[in-house]
Amino acid sequence: MKKLIAIVWMALLTGPFCFAQNNEVTPEYKAAFMEMMELNGSQEIYQTSIDEMFKIYENNFSDVPSEFWERLKKEMKKRSIGELSDMLVDVYAKHFSLKEIKEINAFYKTPVGKKLSETTPIITKDAMKIGEQWGRKVAEEVMKEMEEEGY
Repeated sequence: MKKLIAIVWMALLTGPFCFAQNNEVTPEYKAAFMEMMELNGSQEIYQTSIDEMFKIYENNFSDVPSEFWERLKKEMKKRSIGELSDMLVDVYAKHFSLKEIKEINAFYKTPVGKKLSETTPIITKDAMKIGEQWGRKVAEEVMKEMEEEGY
């Protein structure tokens, strides 16, 4: 009886995963996905992320000429953003059909969708600063607790 109950529970818990969408990534799907990434501001966020990473590299390796960093940053933006998009399209295909991606794109072409895509990079940048401050605060509290406990 316990085995039967265990089998029923396993079927109930894993069953929904068997029916997850797995849309084929056709050229049309990829084109719609890339349009969505452009419309929703993701491409700009990736650009900003690379800029922020290179600021850190430049600060940590100040003896490296700025021309090197500029050249490498340009190469990374050109190559790595495309690679990231290629990796992400499979993730989206698991959750969104081509029809749904097209509907998302239609939303981003509306006034409120455009506003969302225009403000998302700014919000993300501000949120990253807040997250950094929050992370420092948590780290300080953890270190304080460790010190108080004698670690």
